[in-house]
Amino acid sequence: MNLCVVPGTSSTRWAVPTIEVGGALNVSQWTGKDADGRAYAMGSDQARDRPVRADTHNQGPGMISESGATQDLGLLGGHNVEDPDVRVSVVIPMLDEAGTVEALLDGCQDALEGVATFEICVVNDGSTDATADVLSGYRAARPDLRMTVVTHVRPAGQSAAVHSGVRASRGSLICTLDGDGQNPPSELPKLLAPLLASDRPKTLGLVAGQRLRRQDPPHKLIASRMANGLRRALLKDGTRDTGCGLKAFRRDAFLALPFFNHMHRYLPALFQRDGWDVAHCDVAHAERSSGRSKYTNIGRAIVGLTDLLGVAWLVRRRRSIAPGDVSVSFDEASSP
Repeated sequence: MNLCVVPGTSSTRWAVPTIEVGGALNVSQWTGKDADGRAYAMGSDQARDRPVRADTHNQGPGMISESGATQDLGLLGGHNVEDPDVRVSVVIPMLDEAGTVEALLDGCQDALEGVATFEICVVNDGSTDATADVLSGYRAARPDLRMTVVTHVRPAGQSAAVHSGVRASRGSLICTLDGDGQNPPSELPKLLAPLLASDRPKTLGLVAGQRLRRQDPPHKLIASRMANGLRRALLKDGTRDTGCGLKAFRRDAFLALPFFNHMHRYLPALFQRDGWDVAHCDVAHAERSSGRSKYTNIGRAIVGLTDLLGVAWLVRRRRSIAPGDVSVSFDEASSP
């Protein structure tokens, strides 16, 4: 394994998602009921005023039962939903990827079995194919699997999908991979190893996968190399390939980053900006087995330059104190 560590030296509008939680989750952690029997999401000031309908688990969004729940993700904004029984959350954004669901989720389970307690969080980013139905059937056939499905009512983009998934996740560590099947789930243990190690640096925030022998068309490879070269020259983030969807990071560190569209392409620079160390890990890359690419070279170039200049400005305004340099103490009366 090739692993190295690099020391750390305006948001867009998007669709409000719903979140459906299933598997081995105690719904009482998420919901309560008022005198009229209406179910409310817990842990949020808005919970007093925003009911969630209660009904059977298999009747779709808006329903709550003993085995699952559906909620407006806005209720969870800023709320710490980490579960000590879940160490790792695998976040997978999907847009019209019905053909990859089963193999990809099976691969995640096989890869993480025995590595750490985990859950899988799939973000359906406004798919118009059978992705929602396949996800529903997959989860129904595996009632013991900790699995969360977040649904955007319309496509909001990969960064928004990842952000929604991380907010809805319960693990303190997050792994991400693309929903197109080109990121092999078998690489997940390799990414997690540095963050799970007992002697890990306290300031290690991100392990970024870097693809070897990419299985993409020549025109896409050329455009990617040009974009990566420009980004490295301007941001000096020490990362060869930021477009790889395979990443592992601390949930708390990610949620503290500035959120904006396309931020997923700049995570190494953003983590370093906040004082975190970034590790890099070589990973495999597979051919797309179904579906189609959601990006064009022209589209990426148009938004890429603006994003790059914006991130460069953010980096120059980096925080002056590293995460490891901050400590908090409470007296007995004020401790949470």
